[in-house]
Amino acid sequence: MSSLQPPDVSSVLETVKRWPPQARVSLARMILETVETPQMDAQGSGQTELSRRGKPIESLIGLGAGSGPPPSDEMVRQWIDEHRMEKYGP
Repeated sequence: MSSLQPPDVSSVLETVKRWPPQARVSLARMILETVETPQMDAQGSGQTELSRRGKPIESLIGLGAGSGPPPSDEMVRQWIDEHRMEKYGP
């Protein structure tokens, strides 16, 4: 056993090793459920600081907007054709 584990972990493991396989699997699932359950934060939202990802959607609105008017369908077709010419040649 690792020195990072409490000393009683070894005795628990030795006891559990004598259990039937299904009982050990059930115990493992119960232990994992205690780890996967989100802890309540100070506001009671159920999300911890680590589980929040990315930026708020409000800050992403208009992210891809350019300074000019959007390209026309014809301009996009031209860009695609130019890309294909560069990639595959004439």
